[in-house]
Amino acid sequence: MRRIIGVIGVMALINCVMRADPKPVPLLQAVPQPYEQISFVREGGEIARYHFGPTLRRPFVFPLIGLSQIKLAEMEVKKK
Repeated sequence: MRRIIGVIGVMALINCVMRADPKPVPLLQAVPQPYEQISFVREGGEIARYHFGPTLRRPFVFPLIGLSQIKLAEMEVKKK
């Protein structure tokens, strides 16, 4: 009797799992990247990338892209 109830329970659980609706993809995601970087993606397009790690002097965000796809930050190399 217990075995029949267990089998029915497992079948009900499998039925619930098979019917579960998939969760929608979030509008904003933090996606790990190689070389100690994290890419921030909004609706499929990258809006920023965070660079970090022990080899860097300090962490930084580049590029930073606005709503109209314009870069809000520029990298400048200072000549000594």
